[in-house]
Amino acid sequence: MGKKIINVLDVGSLRIVCAQGTLDTETGSVVLNETVTMRTQGIHRSRIVDRQEFERSILRAADSLEKKTKRKYQDIFVNFSSSGTRSQFVSVKKEQKSTITTKNIVALSESIVDQTRHGYQVLHIIPLSYSLDNYDGVRDPRGMRCQNISGHFHTIIAPKKEIDLLTQALYDCHINVEAFVATPFASGLACSVQDERNIGVLTIDIGEGFTHISAFYEGQCIHVASLPIGGKHISHDISYILGCSIETAEKIKRLHGSALAQSKQAHTVIDVPLASSLAKEDAIAQVPIPHLVKIMRARIEEILKNVKQHLAKNHLNAQPLHRAILTGGVAHTPRIKDLASSVLQIPVRIGVSSNIQSSYNASDMLNLTTACGLMHIKARELKQSHTILSQKKSFFAQFKKKLQR
Repeated sequence: MGKKIINVLDVGSLRIVCAQGTLDTETGSVVLNETVTMRTQGIHRSRIVDRQEFERSILRAADSLEKKTKRKYQDIFVNFSSSGTRSQFVSVKKEQKSTITTKNIVALSESIVDQTRHGYQVLHIIPLSYSLDNYDGVRDPRGMRCQNISGHFHTIIAPKKEIDLLTQALYDCHINVEAFVATPFASGLACSVQDERNIGVLTIDIGEGFTHISAFYEGQCIHVASLPIGGKHISHDISYILGCSIETAEKIKRLHGSALAQSKQAHTVIDVPLASSLAKEDAIAQVPIPHLVKIMRARIEEILKNVKQHLAKNHLNAQPLHRAILTGGVAHTPRIKDLASSVLQIPVRIGVSSNIQSSYNASDMLNLTTACGLMHIKARELKQSHTILSQKKSFFAQFKKKLQR
C-alpha cells in the first residue's frame, strides 16, 4: 500500500496543462498537487501545423512542472481533441458453449476492431448491454450460460493519422504516452457525478476552439462529439465588430462580458482601444456594455443551438437527458447558465471536478476540467492494476481490467 504519482497532459487549442497528482491506494482518493499552464504553440484546431513550435511548448511546460515537483514527468494520459472524434455503436455475436467468463467477454470485444471505420483508431470500448440467446438487457453476463452471446458496445474512435502525428511529437519530447483519452469523455466524467450519469445527463465543455459534448445514461457514456466552435469565435466577433485587437477583445470579454444583459450595466460605457491599423494610434471607442453583451449572446446562442441540433441529428433528443452541465473556460461567463437553460430547455448547472481534491478555487478548476478527468481515469487504472496487473498491458488487457471492477 502507499501512494502513486499520476501525470496527465491536456493539450488544448489555447493552453497546454501539465498536471501531477497523487493517488492514495488505501483510500482511493486523488489529490491534484501541481499544474503548469502555458500557451499552446504550433497547433490550429487541434492539428499540429508547426511541429517544432508545438514540441517547444510541450518541453517548456513539462520542464517547468518537473522543476516544481522535482519528479520525472512520464507515463502520462493525454487528451485527444478532434472534430473527427466519433461515437460508433457495435454489436458482436459469438457462440458460447460454456459458462461465461471475463475471458469470453474480452474475446467478444476483440472483433470490434475489425468493424472500426477505415482510417480510425479505437480509443474506448464501453459495454452497454449483452444479450444471451433471446434474453436482452443483461449488464454483467459472467457466470451465466447460453448458446449465443451478443455484446452491444459504444466505441469512441478518432482519426488514426492525427493520433499518430501527436504520438510522434510527444515521443520526440521524450514523453511516454500510456493512453489517449477522448476529451469529451474525460471532461464529462470529471464534471458529472454517478447519480447524474445514471438518470441521464449532458455535459458541454466549451473551450477555446471546440465545444465538447458527452451524454451519459444508465451510468454509461452513450455519445461524444467535438464541435469546431468555441470561445475564440466569441473573441473574434468582438474584435471584428468593435474594431479592436484580439487581445483587447479577450480582455474586455473577461472583464465586462455576459451572456445576458444585467440591469446594473444598462447605462455603463467602456473605453475600447481601436486596432492601430484601423484608426489613429491610441484611438478609443466608447462602447455601451449592452452592445458587447449582444455580440456575445449571439455567438453563445449559436454554440448552444449547434449542440441542440447535434443531439437531434443523432437522435439523442429522445434520450431522457434530465439536465446539462456546463464547464470549460467559457463557463466563466456571467449568466451563461440562464441562457443555456433557455436554449436547451432543461436545468443547467456549472460543473467542476468533484472527484479530485485540490487547493485550487472553483474558478481555476473550470479551466482544469479535462486534466482532472484524465487524472480520474488514470487513477481508476492504477487502483485496479495495483492489485491485479502490471502497467504494461495490451489494449484488450485494459478492457479486461475494466470488466473486473
